Amino acid sequence: MKCTIMVAAAILPLLKYAAAVILFTAFTAAGVSLNAARRRRIRRVGALCELAGYTRSQIDCFRTPVKSILSSFSSDALSECGFLEKAASGDIDGAAAALGSGEERVLTRDFLARLGRGYASEELRLCDGYAEAIGALYSKLKNDYPAAARVSGAISTLAGICAAIACL
Repeated sequence: MKCTIMVAAAILPLLKYAAAVILFTAFTAAGVSLNAARRRRIRRVGALCELAGYTRSQIDCFRTPVKSILSSFSSDALSECGFLEKAASGDIDGAAAALGSGEERVLTRDFLARLGRGYASEELRLCDGYAEAIGALYSKLKNDYPAAARVSGAISTLAGICAAIACL
């Protein structure tokens, strides 16, 4: 019995250090994950800018139907989240939901809902308006990313340090 108590007393400090390391790692990983999600969002919004330009050129030059435009466009960023497949099949709400919960979801849902319902000149104006709005969002996200990444990285690291210290 005395041996068991001695072993437990020797292991307890090691467990505290292990818990501190685990907490620090978890908080730091959360910051890294948040920054990765921000980068994915920026890539998706950039791909939506490309989609707006592609859609405009297909309507302007070839009068291509919307389903064909959405089916022929390729983007890794939009394929990963399932947007292209849902948009090409006509599932506007599903395609918008695949983008997440940001402003791009609302802009893209409105764009897809109105696309293909008017004359070519109206469609071109719609594409121009969408390209301007989504381009402004892309610029804002891209410009804000460095500062936001530094802040979230610093906060998550500091939170990890605080949790580790509290554990010790």
